[in-house]
Amino acid sequence: MVNPEIEKYLAKYVRGSNCMYFEERIKIFKLMWDAIGYEFGGRHELYEINYTGSQDLFVFLKTKKAPSFLL
Repeated sequence: MVNPEIEKYLAKYVRGSNCMYFEERIKIFKLMWDAIGYEFGGRHELYEINYTGSQDLFVFLKTKKAPSFLL
C-alpha cells in the first residue's frame, strides 16, 4: 500500500475470510466493478436516485399526465 497510516485500518476492516488479505479483497472489488459497472453509468445512476427522487413516483406522475390513449 502507498499510505502506511491507513494500511492498519484496511487490514482490520477490509480483511476477508479464510485468511484473505485486504489487498486481495480490494483487487477483487475492483475486478467486480470493472465487470459489472462503469464509472459514468454508476455516477449517473446515483445522481438519478439522489436528485430526481423516487423512480416509481416519477413514472406515476408521468403516466398520470400522459393522454389516456398512450397508456
